[in-house]
Amino acid sequence: GSGSGSGKRAMNPRALAAAALLMSPASHKGATAALRRIATPEVGKSGQTEKKKTPLPIPDDWTVEQMLSAVKGMTLEGNKSKVLRFSARDFRWLGVPQEAYKQDGSTFRAVSRVELMGKRGESCAQHTRYFECAPGGFSTLERHEHEHTVVVLRGQGEVQLGPEIVPLSFGDVVYTAPNHAHQFRCAAHASEPFGFLCIVAADRDRPKPLTADEAKELLKGTDAASAVKEAILGGAAASGEEAVSACEWKPKGK
Repeated sequence: GSGSGSGKRAMNPRALAAAALLMSPASHKGATAALRRIATPEVGKSGQTEKKKTPLPIPDDWTVEQMLSAVKGMTLEGNKSKVLRFSARDFRWLGVPQEAYKQDGSTFRAVSRVELMGKRGESCAQHTRYFECAPGGFSTLERHEHEHTVVVLRGQGEVQLGPEIVPLSFGDVVYTAPNHAHQFRCAAHASEPFGFLCIVAADRDRPKPLTADEAKELLKGTDAASAVKEAILGGAAASGEEAVSACEWKPKGK
């Protein structure tokens, strides 16, 4: 806490300056720039960058009140109660970076990941992530021992559940049972990305992509369109590729 003993976290001087700018609606543009500067790397007297930070993605359409609230709650790290501010304009959460779906591998296309809860010090038993497939994008065709729940928030897409293909749209909820092969996809002709929350246990096993042979077996007897077949085969592990997912995970029982 601060030296006053109030228990409140001291605010960065530049954050105070940004807050002052925000008090005037006429300074909206300047305030946005100031807030962005708060999250830039700091360079010490030695010329070395002392602390690397991620720029804050301040939406251009935010009101002064929303930005003030963001300044007050910009520290998202730690096991404390918090609110992540959402911008419907670009489907992003203030201060939370959009990351690659996985760090490597060839079993997915045009998918991003946003870690909402569980990766910044929270002690929750589950992790809440937001995944987004761009038009033509698809996730890995995989299975794992843990189950997860998916809630569609944006656009339209479809899920592969074993041999079954199910169309999805806003508000639909998907439960994937343990060891059930699955994949999420967004059609190439879609007008917007397909985005969904994925809630999964913090303590979980590592996903395993299906092999190419398993993917072909899945397609037997189906009348899936060529684009879907391409995604299913593309989501399987290539010959010689290690059959494990590189997605963020926590070893089960550790």
